[in-house]
Amino acid sequence: MTYKTETGITFQKAFDAVQWAMRHGKHVDIYKGDKFLRRLV
Repeated sequence: MTYKTETGITFQKAFDAVQWAMRHGKHVDIYKGDKFLRRLV
């Protein structure tokens, strides 16, 4: 699983992605390979 921000940054860990989203007030989506699964935050 990878976690991609709406600005194109990719994180490997959900915790890091959530921290980033809280700092920047943006959304993060969960991907499995290139397939979108769901929005994390």
